[in-house]
Amino acid sequence: MRRNSKLEIIALVLSAGVLLTVAWPHTGSLIFLIFFAFTPLLYLEDVFEKKHASSRLIFLPVFLSFLTWNIGTTWFIFMIKLPGSSFWEEFISKITASGLAYVLNSIFMGIIFWFFHYTKRKLGARLGYLSLIVYWLSFEYLHMHWDINWPWLNLGNVFAENTWLIQWYEYTGAPGGSLWVLIINILIYKLWKRRNEQKNFKGMGLSLIRLTMWLIIPTIISVVIYNRHEEKGPIMKGIALQPNVDPYNEKFEIDPLDQLEEMLEIADSLMTDDVRLVVFPETALLENAQVYENDGKLIFNGMWEGNYENTFSIEAIRKLTKQNKKLTVIVGVSDKKAFDKNEDITYTARYVERLDLFYDSYNSLLAITDDKEVAYYRKSKLVPGVESVPFGGLMKKLEGFALDLGGTTGSLGTQERRSCFDVDGHKIGGMVCYESIYGEFVSGFVKNGAEALAISTNDSWWQETPGYKQLLAYARMRAIENRRSIIRSANTGISCFINQRGDIVNHTTWWTKTGLVGELQLNDEITFYSKVGDYISRIAALLAAILFLYTLTRKKESRL
Repeated sequence: MRRNSKLEIIALVLSAGVLLTVAWPHTGSLIFLIFFAFTPLLYLEDVFEKKHASSRLIFLPVFLSFLTWNIGTTWFIFMIKLPGSSFWEEFISKITASGLAYVLNSIFMGIIFWFFHYTKRKLGARLGYLSLIVYWLSFEYLHMHWDINWPWLNLGNVFAENTWLIQWYEYTGAPGGSLWVLIINILIYKLWKRRNEQKNFKGMGLSLIRLTMWLIIPTIISVVIYNRHEEKGPIMKGIALQPNVDPYNEKFEIDPLDQLEEMLEIADSLMTDDVRLVVFPETALLENAQVYENDGKLIFNGMWEGNYENTFSIEAIRKLTKQNKKLTVIVGVSDKKAFDKNEDITYTARYVERLDLFYDSYNSLLAITDDKEVAYYRKSKLVPGVESVPFGGLMKKLEGFALDLGGTTGSLGTQERRSCFDVDGHKIGGMVCYESIYGEFVSGFVKNGAEALAISTNDSWWQETPGYKQLLAYARMRAIENRRSIIRSANTGISCFINQRGDIVNHTTWWTKTGLVGELQLNDEITFYSKVGDYISRIAALLAAILFLYTLTRKKESRL
């Protein structure tokens, strides 16, 4: 390959990666560039096809382009530190987590683009560009449902900070945004290609009109919905706590009960008679779950399922709820469950040989009131390489390399149902941190009756980076998709209230010990997206399977 050809490929690779990065929220936020970001790769694909280069050769440059994007937008993953670990323990753990996010994700994206290239070569441009759309949407759908789940860079997420532009997500969800991005990129590239071949815009009126309509019509629809939207439902007053506990130097060093007392003091200082809900951050309760044997009987102390009522933490919180009879406190906790002898054992269960005991560790939310039994919800979308080892028992030996970000290591347990908490007669869906990325998953709470949503998070591990800002932005899409108000409690920020059209109504500042009083409007109406979920992705997956099978059975199309 000639030197100038190599330089051209390098320029295309870098330009695509950079455009995708600077378009993303908080790594540039220049969202209009997302509509051009794939065009260098589409041109690169054309170059390879015209030169009749081997299909396999396109993978490496495309992989490098996606690797640039992955590192450029999620570099904060590698910033995590592990207090008390050796240099090599920390390094290996970082490589495990960042390797999943950077390298594997880029490989998957490269494979999808190669599928598109292969299909286009065999079936021609029309079906080829269709294949790019359905293959990519299928990949994003898979990325939300398998063990290596990392939908952080799903294309529809790019608009998270610009909620005025995506009000139609209540009908399509974020996959609608991904579809929009891909269609516009293809239309722009085809228009540029035709202009480049003809050297003028003559006869291109229809193509220009088509592109303009795809750009303008969704925007107009969104702006109209945004300006006409009215918040629905009765108002509930709540408090979002932000205790600002340093995850590296304080969280696991200071007595957990002392930390809890400080949080309760913040809550009590903001309490009024009409407050019905207080939300604490993720893993706010760290009271140890201990077990020992006495006269052949196992004695459980601390945060074990079935023993919550006997803990110092719940007793302390109950002092607040007894003073405010209609109050519910939702609090994050690291807890455990012991399995009975006749109970089915999960693949995530750990075994204590000397006690002949199987147990699961969880990242949970507890709901505490004055007079009801403590209710719980188990975090069920776990961070690969951090809270879970992909593919369960097949990779159980790798659990020791999982990042320790919540007081436990290895794969945590989960639960099947998206259960909601009863708060003064209303249902609130509680999510933990990373779960707020998953549109259809969050809609499960709404289908189970949630009238508003609560997010409990501790994303301070990422320090002052784009990470916690991007996660907050993604929550705004969940408000639009389901038309549900959101209360968000973050350990070090940003804690906030989000209304039903995705606006952040009021918020705290980063790294500040404080609490925030706000209002939630309790909506019981179900949006189209809440009902049907990621239907666009499922249709795409069906078309992708048909198209790929058709590709495998067809000979290469003759080209003029």
